[in-house]
Amino acid sequence: MTGTRPLEVLKFGSSVLRDEAGLEIAVEEIYRRLRLGRLVVAVVSALRGRTDELFAEAGGSSRSADPEAVAAHVARGELECVSMLGLALDRAGIEAALADSGRIGLRAEGPLLDAAPAAVDVAAVTALLARKDVLVVPGFLGRDGAGATALFGRGGSDLSALFLAHRLGASRCVLLKDTEGVFEYDPNAAVAMPPRRYAGLGFHDALAIDGRVLQKKALHFAAIDRIRFEVTAPGCDRGTLVGDETRLAAAEVALRPVRVALFGHGQVGAELARRLRRRPDLWTLVGVAVRRPARH
Repeated sequence: MTGTRPLEVLKFGSSVLRDEAGLEIAVEEIYRRLRLGRLVVAVVSALRGRTDELFAEAGGSSRSADPEAVAAHVARGELECVSMLGLALDRAGIEAALADSGRIGLRAEGPLLDAAPAAVDVAAVTALLARKDVLVVPGFLGRDGAGATALFGRGGSDLSALFLAHRLGASRCVLLKDTEGVFEYDPNAAVAMPPRRYAGLGFHDALAIDGRVLQKKALHFAAIDRIRFEVTAPGCDRGTLVGDETRLAAAEVALRPVRVALFGHGQVGAELARRLRRRPDLWTLVGVAVRRPARH
């Protein structure tokens, strides 16, 4: 659909989009792909905790609550995040098209609070990507046949990304989370031996995992249509490829943060210093050289 330029679908979940700093991480990840000459469809979740907050406001757990009203209210979280990421991309000088589910014809079928994606207007998406290299869309929701908002339930943003990647013929679908792939067990567990990362994970084995990293609804969809996808963290060049084969990664050497010294602390240098300090796992700012230290 995109000619000679490969298309990547990137899904940014709430574990990445915790706050506005998470939006900056998403911008950096999108820019990385653009520099490689790729087109990007960014599928976004609501900011962390926002969906639960909106469900509580709407009385989503109450049997008396109107599903159409609940779905429309909860969808605000993803729509807010679309506009926020669009503004963050604009501040970084990256032009992006923004679209809700209606604009790209993302049709849903099933109960309004637990629907599934059924169709997308590929021509509409193609037209948007012909104008801009980045398209930002909300995950977790679509429109039913009557035009009402429908939510895709738990794991809905993962499902949205997989569905779009499949229907658009994307070269890659990457689910970006707060972990560098899928591991044998929780990397944060207090155990003597650190867990090994899966370099590859077959669909059958993926479905046997507890569902905290890989959501079951999205996995079932991927397994039926044999849609391969990757799970990794922003800024990471290794992860887990979910598809046909299960294999553990070779022993990995823990990478030390790169030591960086800056010459200059003006508008550009100060912003760079702020971003370096935000990722101590990747960078160690060891010093800043300026002509008049008192000014800084």
